[in-house]
Amino acid sequence: MGDREQWQYPRNVAGKVLGWRSNGKGLENKDWADPSAKQDADSNLDTLSSGTTTLGATGLALLEDETKADAQATLGGSATGISVFESATKETALAALGETVDLTVNIPTDYPTLQDAIDALSMRPVKQGATIILMIETGHALTAGVLVENGDFGHFVISAVDATVSLDAAFPAVDIIKGVNARMPQLNCLIDANGLGTNGYFADQGSIGFVHASCGIYRAAQQACYANAGSTIFADNSLFKEASQAAPAYSGILAWASRISALGADVSGSLYYGAQAAASGTLHFRNGIADGAARHGVRATNCALVNARGASSDNCGVTGFRAFDSGIIHATDSTATGSLGNAYQAENNSVITADSVTCDAVTSAFVALGNSRIKATNAVSTSGSVRADDGSVVALENPTITNTGARALSAVYGAKIVIRGGSVSGGDGDRLINILDNSEVLCTGTNLTASSTETSMAVVDNGSSLSIIGGTHSYPNAAVNCLDGSLIRLHGSGIPAADVTGLANATLAARGILWGGA
Repeated sequence: MGDREQWQYPRNVAGKVLGWRSNGKGLENKDWADPSAKQDADSNLDTLSSGTTTLGATGLALLEDETKADAQATLGGSATGISVFESATKETALAALGETVDLTVNIPTDYPTLQDAIDALSMRPVKQGATIILMIETGHALTAGVLVENGDFGHFVISAVDATVSLDAAFPAVDIIKGVNARMPQLNCLIDANGLGTNGYFADQGSIGFVHASCGIYRAAQQACYANAGSTIFADNSLFKEASQAAPAYSGILAWASRISALGADVSGSLYYGAQAAASGTLHFRNGIADGAARHGVRATNCALVNARGASSDNCGVTGFRAFDSGIIHATDSTATGSLGNAYQAENNSVITADSVTCDAVTSAFVALGNSRIKATNAVSTSGSVRADDGSVVALENPTITNTGARALSAVYGAKIVIRGGSVSGGDGDRLINILDNSEVLCTGTNLTASSTETSMAVVDNGSSLSIIGGTHSYPNAAVNCLDGSLIRLHGSGIPAADVTGLANATLAARGILWGGA
C-alpha cells in the first residue's frame, strides 16, 4: 500500500497556489514567487481553459498575469509590446461597450483628415441615437475627400466651427464626400468648393445620404448634390448653389435613377442645370429655388419625375422648367420669369402641369413639342407665346396671356391648343393665332385681342381647324383667313362672315359653320 500522504488534497490557502510537492507526493500550497508554482499554474490554466470551472478573484488575477506574460512572449518581451497589447485590449473593450452619448473629435487636431477620423472610429459600435461628430476647426481648409463603402457610416456627422468651410488649394480631383453602397456621413456644414474637387455630396450605387438644413456644397466643380444608381439623399432646405464650375455640363442637384428629397433647397446660379432628375429618377423640389441657371432651371428627362410645386426658376439662360424624353414636372404655383428662351417646355412625350403659375419669356411661355402635354389653370404670362408642335397638346383654363410677341397661339403639325375662358392679347406679330398642317385651336369663352400689326386675328391653313365659341374679340384688320381645306367654327363669337376671308359656302355662316376655301 502506497504512502497515504500523497493522495491527500489540502485546502487552498488565499494568495497561494496549489502545486505538487518537491518529492512528487501529493499537493501543497505554494507562494506565487516559487518557480514551480508558476509552472503548475500554467498547467492548471490550460486545464481551466477547456473546462467550465469559474475562477475566483485570485484565479482571475493569475489569469491576467498569465495572459500578459503570453502577450509579452508573443510581442518579443518588450515594454512597448506590452503597451500595445494593453491599448488594444482597452480599445476592444470600449468598442464592445459602444458609445452611448455623442462623441466629438476635432479635425485636424485629433485626426488630420475626415477620412482618417472615419477610418479610425468606424469599427466602434454606437448605441442607437448617438453620433460621432467630426468637428472641422476654425480656419481649417479640407485637404482630402471622404469615401465610405459597404457599411453604415450614418452616425458620423461632419460639422464645422466656422459658417463656411473651404477646400485647400491643393485639394485633389476627387469627390468631396462620396458613398458607395453605404449609409453616408451626415453633412452638417456648408462647404465652399470654389471649383475644386469633382462632385460635392455624392451617393452612388445604393447609398443613402443626409444633408442638414442650410448646409451643403457651394460652387461645386461638377454636381453639387448627386444621387446615382438606386441611391437616396435627404436634403430638405439645403444649399447647393453655383454648381458646375468645372464645365457647363452639371447640376446643382441631380437624381439619376435615384431619389432626392430637396424641399426648399437652393440651387440658384448654377452654370448649367439647376435641379434635375434623370433616368427614372425622382426629385422632390417643392418650394425650391433654381433661379439664374445658365441653361435650364428645373429639368426632368428620360422618364424622370420632378415635383417642383411652388418652386422658382427665374432668369434662366434657356428654359425655366423643361421636361424632356418622357419626363414629368409638376410645377403648380411656380414662377418662371425672365427666361431668355421658354418658361415651360415639354418635349418628346413629356408632361408639365403648371396651374396658378406666373411667367414670362423671350420666346414662349408654354411650348409642347413631340407629342407632349402641358396643362395650366389660372396661368399668368406677361410675355411669350403659346406653342404646340408635332401632335402635342397645350390646355389652358382661365389664362391671362399678354404681350405675346409674334403669334400668341401657334399649333402646327397635328398639334392642338385648347383654351377655356381667360384672355389672350397679341404683340408685334403678323397674326394672333397660327394654325397649320392639320392642327387645331379651340377657344371657348376666351377674349381674343389682336394688335394693330397683326393683319389677321387667325390664319388657318393646310387642313387645320379653328373653333371660337363665345367670348369677345377685337381685331383691327381681318378676323380669320381660312385656306387650303381648313375648317372654321364660329358660334356666339360676334365675328361676322364678312370678316372671314377665303371662304366657300359662306351661306352656312348662320349655322355657325364656315368652310374654308379650296
